[in-house]
Amino acid sequence: MKKILLIGNQGSFLEEINRILSETFSIVMFPHKSISIKDESSFFHVYASQLSKLLETQENIEAIVFLGGEVRNENSMMRENYHKPKIIANIAFENQLEFLYLSSLSVYDGLDKTIEQVITNETKEAALSGYGRSKLEFDNKVEDLRKKGLKSFTLRPASIVGSWRMNSSIERVVRLAKRFPFLRYFRFNGIISYVSRSELSDLITDCLQGKLHSGVHLVANNIRISCVIWAAVGKPMFYIPADNFLNWIFSFLRWNVLKNLTNRLTYQGDDSLEYLKHRETMLEDILNKVERGLGVDK
Repeated sequence: MKKILLIGNQGSFLEEINRILSETFSIVMFPHKSISIKDESSFFHVYASQLSKLLETQENIEAIVFLGGEVRNENSMMRENYHKPKIIANIAFENQLEFLYLSSLSVYDGLDKTIEQVITNETKEAALSGYGRSKLEFDNKVEDLRKKGLKSFTLRPASIVGSWRMNSSIERVVRLAKRFPFLRYFRFNGIISYVSRSELSDLITDCLQGKLHSGVHLVANNIRISCVIWAAVGKPMFYIPADNFLNWIFSFLRWNVLKNLTNRLTYQGDDSLEYLKHRETMLEDILNKVERGLGVDK
């Protein structure tokens, strides 16, 4: 049984992925939360020392899985999204271990969406936000190590459905539809990208089992936003195709949440990942979970 060192981070689904991976692999957890550091300036030295000691005491570890979370606080963003994972990546490289971690599709948030409408692994990254830049900076670090021989998997997931915060793109649209049910009468051809926790877990397992090649993988389903709205509050007898008109209104009123309903940007992942091709039953399962989380009836 392959032995994996699993390292969590803020915002990660650490407990769930630990349970899932334990069904296939031998899992060792890095108890980073127990590390007590009084002097902040010594954090990285202590962190690297503790991680190296763990690897010395645990024999036959073959891979490190790092679940980087959505750390968007400006005061800790670079520390959590770049400096800390850089320590882990360097240790994986030095010990000749496989390295898998979660990046983000935010590395593309600076692209001109009127020009780039379909993002693939061949698309050149262009991060605009501080969060996107912090993720991309680490991705570039891993790419440099990969060229030197590090076997690594960079997974760039879309908004992950099913967290306790209920803040994925799908869940926000469902809440919006519940609040403004009149939106069902407008057809939005805009695209929303998402991935379920089970899909992401399956992908991580496939990578660790050697079913996918080392490198960058985009992890996203794409679905029309109106399909999500209609699934949440019902499809009407008639609707108005009013994307452009409503987009102008939303932009004028600076209703950015509603403006996002017209997003046309899609992400094209690996064609071999069959479970990342949207199925209606998958959306239905996700919506049922959202409904229960919102405490409302369908």
